Amino acid sequence: MTLSRAIDKGLKQQAISLVKDLLKEKKPLEIINEIIIPSLNSAGQNFEKKKIFLPELLAISETTSAV
Repeated sequence: MTLSRAIDKGLKQQAISLVKDLLKEKKPLEIINEIIIPSLNSAGQNFEKKKIFLPELLAISETTSAV
């Protein structure tokens, strides 16, 4: 599973584990700019298009806050 997918599904523990693994290869700012921010942007767009609803948006937000 990728970090983007874990964020999209709201899987906090998996996201945390994936970030720990990614930190061995990438700098924290790279993870934020290349994965976390695009995932949040995608979630916002999906919310605007009514592809996801408030509970999913909140789960995504909580997951990114945990990492």
